Amino acid sequence: MEDKIVELRSRPNSHHIDIIEDNDRSKVEESNSKERLQVAKMLAFASSAGSVAWNKFSQIWLLSVGLSPTEAGLVKSIGQLAKTAAQPMWAAIADMELPARLHVGLRPLSMHATAAFSIVLSLLFLEALRRYASELSFGRVLALRTAWSIANAGGPIVDAMVAQLAHRSTEGYGRQRLWGSIAWAAMTISVGYLIDVYGTDAMFACTVIARTALVLCILYATSTVPADRPSHLSSPSPTKFHHDPAHRPPPAPLAPPAGPPDDTEEAGLAGGG
Repeated sequence: MEDKIVELRSRPNSHHIDIIEDNDRSKVEESNSKERLQVAKMLAFASSAGSVAWNKFSQIWLLSVGLSPTEAGLVKSIGQLAKTAAQPMWAAIADMELPARLHVGLRPLSMHATAAFSIVLSLLFLEALRRYASELSFGRVLALRTAWSIANAGGPIVDAMVAQLAHRSTEGYGRQRLWGSIAWAAMTISVGYLIDVYGTDAMFACTVIARTALVLCILYATSTVPADRPSHLSSPSPTKFHHDPAHRPPPAPLAPPAGPPDDTEEAGLAGGG
C-alpha cells in the first residue's frame, strides 16, 4: 500500500501543468493582442494622414494649373466615380492567394502586397500629374487624374487590415479609427499652414511623406503581425493537442500488487487505521 502511495505522489500533476501552460499561453496572447492593436493604430493614423492633403486642397491646385472651376469640379467628380468603381477590383485582388509554388507562407500576405502596390502606383501617377498637368490639355489631365484615382482605390484595403487586427480585441475597431480622425485633424491644419507658406507644392510633399510612412507601416505589419493563415493551411498546435483536457490521453492503470496482501495490512485497511 505504501508503494502505491509513493507511486501516486511521484507522478506529476497534469492538471497543474495545464494551468501553468494556460497562463503562459494567455500571456503570449495578451502580448500579441497589444502588438496587433499598436500596428492597427499606426495603419489608421498613416492612412488618414496620407489622404488629407489631396482631398482637402486639390481644388486649389487644379485651379492654379489653369483649369476652370467647372473643369476642376468635373475632374474631381469623375475621379471619385472611377475610384468607387475600381474598389471591388482591388478587393478581389487582395482576396486572391499568392501561388503556393512561390512559398506557402506568402499566401496570407496578398492583402498586404495589394495595399502596398496600390499606394506606390498611386504615388507614381500623382507625381506625373504634378509635373505635367500645367502642360497638358484638359482631356489628358482628366485621363491622368482618373488613372490616379483607380490606382488609389486600394486605400480601403488598409481599413480592412485595421479591422482584421482589431478583431476580437478588447478595444475594437472604433478606437483604432480614432487615430485616423486625429491624423485627419492634425494634417488638415499642418498642410493648410504649409501651403500658405510654401505654395501648393507642399500638398504633394505631405502626401508623399505620409503615404511612404503608410507603406512602411504595412511592411512592418507584414513582418510582425502577418495576416491570419487560411483555415486549410493552419495546423493544430502540438502543445495544445497533448495538453488540451479534451484530448488528454487516459491515465495509465495502476500496476497490480505483486502478491496477495498479508494479514496485517488487510486488517489495518479494514479497521481504518
